[in-house]
Amino acid sequence: MTNEQRESVERLRKGIDDILFATLYSQEEMNTDIDTVLALIKEQQEEIEGLKDKEVLIKRYFNKCDLIKQKDKQIDLMARAFKQDDVRTVEEIKQYFADLVEKE
Repeated sequence: MTNEQRESVERLRKGIDDILFATLYSQEEMNTDIDTVLALIKEQQEEIEGLKDKEVLIKRYFNKCDLIKQKDKQIDLMARAFKQDDVRTVEEIKQYFADLVEKE
């Protein structure tokens, strides 16, 4: 919040509490302060929407990370299954298939 926005909010708070609101607080000041506060509210709403968008992206990222972990686990299990009939190590089997994918 900017200093101008803080001052506007404070003036509104003081003006509302003051019995002589109408005589001490000009219509022009009141309109300016109201516009400033409304602009501040709009800024904050836009910031909240931006944060919601970031939250959605973060959730998608973590979902993809979980999917990658699952795929890695499947690859390990498949490599171990191949290992039963193969003299190569699990890592060598995984590297063989990684090389095949890179060639394609």
